[in-house]
Formats: sequence, C-alpha cells, structure tokens
Amino acid sequence: MRTGSIEPLLADSANGYYVFGRKDAQNAAVVLINNGAAAGAITVKVDGLIPDGTVLIDQLNGGAAYTVTGGQVVVNVPAKWGSVLITQPGQDLLAPAAPVGLAATAGKSQVNLTWTANSEPDLAGYNVYRSTVPGGYYTRLNAAPAASTGYQDTTVQNSVTYYYMVKAVDQAGNESEPSETASATPTVPIGWAGNLWPQSIGHTISALIPTETIYAQVWADGLTTFPGQGVGMLAQVGYGPAGSDPALWNTWVTMKFNLDKGNNDEYLGSLLPEQTGQFVYQARFSSDGGKTWRYTDTQGSLTVSPSGDTTAPAPPQGLVAATTLGQITLLWQANVEADLFRYDVYRSTTSGSGYLRVASVDKTAASYTDGGLDKDTSYFYVVRAVDTSFNASAPGPELMAMPRPRKVEVTFQAEAPWYTPAGDTIYLAGNFPAPYYWNPGNRPMTRVDETHWAITMMMDEGTRIEYKYTRGNWGKVEKNPDGSEMGNRQAVVAYGANGRMAISDTVARWADLRLVVASPAEDLVTTDSVVEVTGNVLPGEALSVNGQAVQPAAGGDFGTTVRLLPGLNTISVVAGTDANTITVTRKVTYQTRVELVVTPAGASVEIFDKKLKIEIPVGAVKADTSLVLEVIDENGPLHPENLKRLSRSYVVSAGVKKFRVPVTISIGFDAAALNGLGFEDLGIFTAKYDATEGTTGKEVWRPFEGIDDGPDGYEGSVVDLASGRLTIRTEHYGKLAVMARLEKPEDGD
Repeated sequence: MRTGSIEPLLADSANGYYVFGRKDAQNAAVVLINNGAAAGAITVKVDGLIPDGTVLIDQLNGGAAYTVTGGQVVVNVPAKWGSVLITQPGQDLLAPAAPVGLAATAGKSQVNLTWTANSEPDLAGYNVYRSTVPGGYYTRLNAAPAASTGYQDTTVQNSVTYYYMVKAVDQAGNESEPSETASATPTVPIGWAGNLWPQSIGHTISALIPTETIYAQVWADGLTTFPGQGVGMLAQVGYGPAGSDPALWNTWVTMKFNLDKGNNDEYLGSLLPEQTGQFVYQARFSSDGGKTWRYTDTQGSLTVSPSGDTTAPAPPQGLVAATTLGQITLLWQANVEADLFRYDVYRSTTSGSGYLRVASVDKTAASYTDGGLDKDTSYFYVVRAVDTSFNASAPGPELMAMPRPRKVEVTFQAEAPWYTPAGDTIYLAGNFPAPYYWNPGNRPMTRVDETHWAITMMMDEGTRIEYKYTRGNWGKVEKNPDGSEMGNRQAVVAYGANGRMAISDTVARWADLRLVVASPAEDLVTTDSVVEVTGNVLPGEALSVNGQAVQPAAGGDFGTTVRLLPGLNTISVVAGTDANTITVTRKVTYQTRVELVVTPAGASVEIFDKKLKIEIPVGAVKADTSLVLEVIDENGPLHPENLKRLSRSYVVSAGVKKFRVPVTISIGFDAAALNGLGFEDLGIFTAKYDATEGTTGKEVWRPFEGIDDGPDGYEGSVVDLASGRLTIRTEHYGKLAVMARLEKPEDGD
C-alpha cells in the first residue's frame, strides 16, 4: 500500500516492538517490527481500523493467516525481524460517514442522546462512546450496534459531566470516524435553599480574623434525603452591595458540609471582607457542577467596621522583570512593615490606566510569574502592599515588560545507517527561517564519527519545529524502517536548566538506498579463494547472491560468502521479485602465482584433480642446476591446495654456451573440463621464450626454434644461453602458461 492513512498502533520500547497500520478504501495493512533479542507474540489493537473477522496474511513469514477478533490480532514475530499483514482482495473496508447532529440532554441520573440518521444502504447501526474528560479516554457503551438514532445512558452519576461521541457501523464491521462531541451533566434538581443564619453580622475588618460562621440549608429530593452529604452538591457564601444581583458578586467562598437536618443538608462557612461599609450576604447551591445555582430565599446584613489601624504600608520599590516565552516574572524589594499581609499585582496593556488585579502574593514572597501572555504585546505592571487591616499602599513604580523568548542552543544529533555512502554529507531540512525553509541541501551537518552527525543552532524557546534528515536532495530523504514515507519529525524548543537542548535521532534508512552492497569493493583483486558479500536491503525484499537466496536480518543487514574461480568473477546481488528488481554487481579478480618445482622424466603434478605431466630426459642437463616449472593463469590463480610440490637439482657444465633442452609438455585435461574452467580452445597453441642477456637484465622474447606440434603439446627447443638466466615459457590460447626456468650457476661453481 502506498496510499491511505497511517496510524501508530503500538510502541513498546522495553521489548523493542513498533507497530503501525495503514488503510484506504480497499486495503489495509499492519506492519510489525520486533527489534528485540527474542521472538514475541505481539498483541495489536486494531479496533476502528480493521473490522472483526478480517483475515490478514503475513507476507514475510510464509503466508501465516491471522483473524481480527475482539478488535485485536496477536502476531508471532521472530527476533530482529518483522511481519507485514495485508488484507485479501474483495474484503469490504469502506467505512460509513461520521454521524452528524449529536445532541445530549441531561436528566436526573440519565443522559439522553439523539443524532441524524446515516444514509448508507449497508448500515448496521451505531456505537456510542462516553468519557468523563473532553478529547479522550472514550469507552463504548453498547455491546451491539444501536439500530435507532437515539440512546439513553442510565449508568451515570449525578453532578458529573459526561462527554459523548457516536460512530456508524456497516454490516462488514467497518466503523466510521467519530461524530462531533456533545456533553451533559445529569443532576437532581434543587427544590429549596434557605435557613440562612445569622440574619445580621457585625465585623471589624481584618485580614486574619474572618466573620462569625454563617449557616444555610438545601433540599434536593433523592440527593439530600440520604444520610451524609449529597453527592456532587456545591455550596458557597458571598457578599456584595445591598440591592445588587448576587450573580454579579465577585466574592464567593466555599462552604463545608455540616450535618443532616431532616431531609435537608446543612453547610457552613465564613467571610473575610476587605472593605468597610454596609453589605448583604447570601448562600447558593448547585447540583450540576456549577452550571446553575439555587440561592437561599433570604439574605443577611453585614456591617464591616474599620480597625484602629488606618496607616497603609509603603509602596513596593525596585520592580524589575525577567521575560521568557509567554510569561513575565516580576521581582521587587520586600516591604518591612510588621503588619504586612500580602502584595497585590496589577496589570494593564495601557500605561497609567486600565489596571486590573491579576494576583495576590503572600507577604513571604516578593515575586510573581505572570503566564499565558502574547509575545508581541507590551504589558504594564504596578504592585501594592496590603496590611492586616486591608490598608493598601499606593502603587509602586510602573514597569513595562514584553514577554520575549530566550535563546536556546539546540544541537541536533543524527545517527545514520552504517551503509550510508562514505562520501555523502547529511543535511538538516525543516521549517527554519529563510533561506533554509525546507531546503534539503542548505544546512550541512558535521561528521562526528563514521555514523554520527551533528549541527548546533540558536533558536527561540517555545519554537515548534518540524524537520527531516537528507543527503542533499529530497530523493535522498530519510524513510521509515520499512522504506515507507515517514511524517515530519517534531520538537518544541525548551530552555531547560541552562539554555541548551539536545535532540538525538536515528535515521532508519534512506529513500534511494533500497539495496546497498558494502563489500566487496569495486574491481577487487584478491589472492583469497573466497570473498565476503555484505550490505543492506529494504526489509521484506527477496534477496539473492549469484542466484542463491540470502536471508537478511530484521533491519535488512545481510552477509554471505562466495567461493571464487580463478580469474575474473562477477558477483550479482539481486533484490525484489518479478519486474520490481534491483541488481548490483561487483567484479572480483582471484589472482596468484603458483610455482612448482618438478622432477626428472616421468614426474607429474595434479592441478584441479587433472594431471599436467612435465618430462625432462635425464642427462639433458647436469646436477645442481634448478629447473622450475611455474603455472600461471591470467584469468585467476590455480587453487594452491590442489598442487603437489616435488623437487630435484641439476648442474650445467661450465663454459656451455649453447645447448638443447628437450621438453615435453603433456596437458592431461579433456576439452569439456577445460571449457568449464574458461579455456576456449585446446587446439591453438603458441610458444615463446625470453632470455636475460648480458648484465643489462633486458628481457628479449623470441620464438622457439624447431618446435613440433605433437599430440601431447610442444616438444623440443634450441636456445642460446647468455650470461645470467634462461627462461623457457610456453603459452596456450586459454592463457594457461607453463614456464620452465633454467638458472645457470655462477662461474667457479
């Protein structure tokens, strides 16, 4: 499959498992990678991707069949290997459209759902999912698809908010994408709230001493009628100006459950007014998580009197700011007043006006971090000191600050596959500022060692980056381990403890390197009879070396040995099947020089289990002269392990300048055997000799004289012996040479 969605299904770093799925309208596939040291039975959840009953065939492991059951499939994957499961032709994998119009209505201990019907002719029904948090952790509620376009959820708890989505299912089991979500909070309606007590309170303003305790009661049938606090009930007490709408009050304090009062629940709390004057207070209750409130049927009056302390603290001084991405940290000099209670921090986007209190900070702190700010906005701050009588100082000096991201030294570290061409450079491409924006060849990395590369850049903290590694162009971009297209790598720049961030990645493989032959080298010349063939191939590809199947490791690495024949060898490495194949060849020359020392007439040696007989009549030369036979094949060496070594010495009479050396060369190969070794013609022979003349060491090649072409080869030769040495050499057309070297002793021997 080369199209369709890609969905990660499993990432188990402890065991080395990685699984992803891919699906389009007609096909689905599951790719499993086991990078661990042991075989494993990997359980993969495919619910929503592939329907139950679908048969998947393993393309890498002998066509093993797996059936999706209960929304999952269990696959046996060998160590350091993988599996590619694909669906069979003809299976229905086209899912219905996502339902629309989902609405949720809450009731007492239930939520009712409705949605618009789908129009697919093979529709089987709908699955309903629920969560207690928005955006995730959904659980299917119905065991079988619902036939209607409505669902009543009675397994809910009052005062808890639930989130719902619906998926359509066809008769083949294909499930649609989810609908839009809808939420509701089931609740028990509050029937009454009252019995607020006391009806009036007098209070001296203080930051340390709250008002006397305030009590109120609430009744909700089926919620407060049981012993203990009604589940999910919220209670608050607040105050504000007389005659004002309590829903607009800014000060509300949580009340605690006190006790049961018959069918009512009683709550208690107190206030800490920060201003003097006349106010009213009231309690309120909610059974739906604060969406709606029921207020007590009466209000109480609150009189807040000033204390004897009317002296405000001094304005805080020395306000400074440290800015980072999205936030500003304020620091100031601590006040020294003994009755200091807190600091109030005010913020505006206009100098000198529009200030709103954004925080109150305990007296033990002289700093505040203001977050969630826009990086291109100027913010103005002032700080006030507040004492225990809520006397507030005048504002301290105004400070303007703009949240600016700090610079971070980001180092990208990439580990490349071992078979990455040695002469190539690795580049970092991504959404970096122009001219580097997604340019595959503009940010070269530095080689650290044979497989590791690095590059360091200064970037703003909080920057969201997407990137990939290349070897200079998009045709050489990194890919997934199986060679498929990979998504952009992503990261968010973080300042950390010291303004440095390291990002370490591993490149699984390159787009253009479907097959890499690392050894042998091109045009290798060797004296070894075997050569090792190593490299890497796309996982899952069929691989052969000189026609013999080779099984790569899980990551595609392979290695095998090839025995060489004498001379030039062609090693052919083929990946793929049918027309989709790729071939890499290497030329290797197996070459050596084998020297044989022979005996007088009748002696023979074996070469490749055949006999090459050299006959030299006794008396033709004298003792203490060495006669050496050398067998050379210009197409490659003869196997030395198949040679027999024999020896004998002779002497040449002093003063002899001219003599005749009768030589019979008998080649005991038959034509078929020689042709099998690459010899082309047994019937065409040439012969020549060379002599090193005088003291110059010059080699002069001359034809043999008086040679008869007999049935067993060439026989007879007359040469002149100059000072030094004499070499007699015969060659046949197939490049197999037999050389006899007659070495003359020095004068006086």
